[in-house]
Amino acid sequence: KGRKYLETQEKIYAADVGIRNSVLGYRPSDIAGILENLVYLNLRQKGFSVSVGKTGTLEVDFVASKDGAVFYVQVCYQLTPENLEREIAPLRQIKDNYPKLVLTLSDLMAGDVEGIKIRNLVDFLAEPIAKF
Repeated sequence: KGRKYLETQEKIYAADVGIRNSVLGYRPSDIAGILENLVYLNLRQKGFSVSVGKTGTLEVDFVASKDGAVFYVQVCYQLTPENLEREIAPLRQIKDNYPKLVLTLSDLMAGDVEGIKIRNLVDFLAEPIAKF
């Protein structure tokens, strides 16, 4: 039963990244997972309901909703021209008009790609309310 539960590939986020590191051990190679965890906690702190989105075989890191407002978020440690397509592909497949956002630590790619906003992750985390 336990194995079947673990095979679901569900994402679990830690309420405290320090506890996560204590249990799993600190792994610098998992910075992307840690950043995703921080964005999840930040969205929850800002009062959003947060879930993982799926579109076909692709996954959107977060679907955030609050008071009828919805937006989609991808988290990427370092966004480069080489991985840009991989990061925006799931968002591109979503055909509604809700805001779509890629958060990254890389400032090189800030701006807008096909209506998908690319923003600095730290700036987003520092905002008292989510701005698109």
